[in-house]
Amino acid sequence: MRSTSLLVTPTPLVNAATSIAYKGGVEILYGQFLAEDQGLGDFYGRQGFIVMPPATPLNFSQWLGGFPGGPAPLANETFFYRILTTDGY
Repeated sequence: MRSTSLLVTPTPLVNAATSIAYKGGVEILYGQFLAEDQGLGDFYGRQGFIVMPPATPLNFSQWLGGFPGGPAPLANETFFYRILTTDGY
């Protein structure tokens, strides 16, 4: 049985991690989850992350000098990301 205890009160952790990353100069935070765990998509969307459609790669061309590229999820994964250069902490 999978534990859902992390889904109960993770907002302060996500906010702290995002703030620390921003202050450290990180420009993008991203992660992935299994597409079947749509509750995680809802959660990360509420935290200010953009949730991609399942199996959609991320485009990192703005950090690669215009070169098209970025991470690609497995067929059953969904990426989420947040560009920190437009946020303020």
